[in-house]
Amino acid sequence: MGFLSYPDPTMIDTQVPQRRPPAPERPPLLAAEEVQVSVDEGLEVRSGEHLVGVLHVHNVGTQEIVVLTNGAVTAATVDPHTGSVVGGYEFTQHMPGIEFRVPPGGVVDTPLLVGTASTDPLLGYCVPPGWWAIEVSLNLRDRGIFRTPLLHIKVVV
Repeated sequence: MGFLSYPDPTMIDTQVPQRRPPAPERPPLLAAEEVQVSVDEGLEVRSGEHLVGVLHVHNVGTQEIVVLTNGAVTAATVDPHTGSVVGGYEFTQHMPGIEFRVPPGGVVDTPLLVGTASTDPLLGYCVPPGWWAIEVSLNLRDRGIFRTPLLHIKVVV
């Protein structure tokens, strides 16, 4: 069932404590003076489902930026109040390496995968409806992997 086991261990043994998994280490934030990102206004996804959207990558620096992908970038769903990752896109992705080149001053749209499979057992199997955020780990050639600032998203019924 996405990222969580089924059946839920507390269904079998109520003495098993439900707790959040330890937070994985996340890459450093993007340098806003080089790269800025955005999504379309009003981005919505249904709880328990995923969507394919667009991440707009703005190169505000003076050097070309090359975003390395498997054909799309994948978002993690984040609690905007705590900054904790609470979900994401859980399906396997088999795609060839595709580069998105962003010239200085340019903007390139990259396919964006957003999922609502929960990684937090306290939320259940999917991220519930409400206002959440997403962040994307961008692999930039010759620079490393950086995460985007939080971008707002609405999870709906």
